[in-house]
Amino acid sequence: MEEKETNIYEIKKAQIKESLCLISYELLSDPIRGDIIKHKGVHYVHTDLEEAFKRLNVFLAHIDEAYKGFSTNKTTITELENKEQTEKYTVVGFSITGKEESRSVILTGVKEVEYGYIKFDTPKIMLEGGNYLYLEEISERINDAINEVIAYLGGKKAPEPVQSSIDFDEMDLDVF
Repeated sequence: MEEKETNIYEIKKAQIKESLCLISYELLSDPIRGDIIKHKGVHYVHTDLEEAFKRLNVFLAHIDEAYKGFSTNKTTITELENKEQTEKYTVVGFSITGKEESRSVILTGVKEVEYGYIKFDTPKIMLEGGNYLYLEEISERINDAINEVIAYLGGKKAPEPVQSSIDFDEMDLDVF
């Protein structure tokens, strides 16, 4: 997992809620090493961050056994992403637990059902040395999401909406 260049913090949780990002990170520098900071973003997330979360949807669906009968141990993650079952799942957040070799991820998301949505968390998935079928792919995509969260903390955000204006000085308002 890649941390900020100065290695002063490590992302522990991130969630997109109402197009804003909620982040918890652990400080890694003395004298406040281990302190957890919660950051509630006030800027809309960039599309790259949204896309990084969207690329995790397939794992939420896979862990929920949405592809049962449609896939084998040789089915690629790209093949699963293209199945219509994936469209019912949305990752809204993730949590990173453990240290170094015992790092795990928990995905938080929603599944669309006939009468609304069910929110759920996946079991912990070991990111190194685990037995999850798509371990390499989920590790890579979690790192991408973490890098986008770090970029958000660094100021990467959606462009601010520009309000247009009308210059009334040049208009001829004498219409009658």
